[in-house]
Amino acid sequence: MKKILFVLLMAFLFVSCSKNEELSLTPSDTGTVTDCQGNSYNTVKIGNQWWMAENLRCTMYDTESERPGIAIPVTTRPSSQSTTNYGPYYVDVSDSITPYSGNLTSEQRSKLGLLYTWAAVVGESSQSNAQNRTTDYPGVRQGICPNGWHVPTDDEWTVLINNLGGNKSAGTAMKTSDGWYKDKGYVAGVNNSEFSVLPGGSDTGTYVSAGGSTVNLPSVYGIGFDANFWSASANAWYRGFTCNSSEVKHFPLAKFNYLSVRCVKNSEE
Repeated sequence: MKKILFVLLMAFLFVSCSKNEELSLTPSDTGTVTDCQGNSYNTVKIGNQWWMAENLRCTMYDTESERPGIAIPVTTRPSSQSTTNYGPYYVDVSDSITPYSGNLTSEQRSKLGLLYTWAAVVGESSQSNAQNRTTDYPGVRQGICPNGWHVPTDDEWTVLINNLGGNKSAGTAMKTSDGWYKDKGYVAGVNNSEFSVLPGGSDTGTYVSAGGSTVNLPSVYGIGFDANFWSASANAWYRGFTCNSSEVKHFPLAKFNYLSVRCVKNSEE
């Protein structure tokens, strides 16, 4: 009888824990938000935060942002006679599909969004201004995000990650189950958070000589392999996801890199 009671008790605890875990990873609400160019994004509430559930693909600052109505210049590779100003820039990752992107559907490619320099994300007028920024912005930083939303701080990313199990395991709850490179060591996402991380890759830039000067230009890689997102924190902490791990990477990164962007809703909205 004691053995039977013990088994029943353990079964009850197992079910209870499973239910609690499921509830903690199940978003309470979903919705949409539209940027100033008419692009619509799915959104999801996780804990007390509302997040975009798709990568940003806007190329202009909103009417109430730090740089209203200003378009971000797209980066193009210069000829030997031309020069290119150094940031802020964005690049369209859909123009650089790698051999490992064959497992991405056309719908997923449309959701990979754009890659941005940190200067472009936070709305600095130049790369040098961004580089010289050493203290966090007071309050929220809207930057390239739609009205009522802002670029998440590193602390806001931490809240999200902790709500989903912490850095060591949250990637599984946040990554989509398809669209990622699959091979030995592949760790599939289950996306029960509905955050829907897709492998949009990143870009550390390629230095080339043009018109007598050296410029840093996009060289997109990692599509199908990884996803990386900026924060608004002055030391440019980012969060990274890979195809072969459930861990969420957390490091500061050089601001001239090009990464994806997710916006978070202002708490007072």
